[in-house]
Amino acid sequence: MSARSLMNRAVLWESYVLCALCLADTFFTILLVKTGLAREANPVMAFYLNQSVAAFIAIKMTIVVAAVVAVEYLRIKNPTFATLAVRLGTLAYLALYVIGDLRINQLI
Repeated sequence: MSARSLMNRAVLWESYVLCALCLADTFFTILLVKTGLAREANPVMAFYLNQSVAAFIAIKMTIVVAAVVAVEYLRIKNPTFATLAVRLGTLAYLALYVIGDLRINQLI
């Protein structure tokens, strides 16, 4: 895809995917932790979840929104790199999610 066609989109579809992934992760983390079926693997996020669900959601969304805004801003200067960055970020998020889940459940 050309850099010009990347710039014609208001927001990269990859950014929407990353946001949807984060929302799903947030929802299922809260659901599973509150029902006692799981625990938050990230100690920093576990701290905020122990404070309140609202604090957990606020921190989680702030981090993701900041990343997406940064990528979309970067897209003005370098659309190809921005697209690659959000794709790699999404893959890294998924990889950490899977590895964390496997470690918590003592499968690795």
